[in-house]
Amino acid sequence: MDEEDAERDRLLSVMFYMVSNGLKAAQQLDVVLRPYKGAQGAADDAETSLIKGLILDLRKEENTAAVTTLGLDATVDELEEANNNFGAAKNKRTS
Repeated sequence: MDEEDAERDRLLSVMFYMVSNGLKAAQQLDVVLRPYKGAQGAADDAETSLIKGLILDLRKEENTAAVTTLGLDATVDELEEANNNFGAAKNKRTS
């Protein structure tokens, strides 16, 4: 019973720690993301610029741990790629 109780205690501690870290990370990134909310509805060039700024902010050293904690690394990479692809398609159409 002592071993099982210790395991329960360990698992509870891990869960509380992970949730606490996730909340702190989410609160930190909420402040970073706030200026970019609504970017989806901006004009093409404005949206492109906003996304570039957002990616720069998310990749700042002070935000990388929060991005990783929330599992957003791949999403940030995909957003950058999609933004670059959009820019390339726009340039091709303009040419």
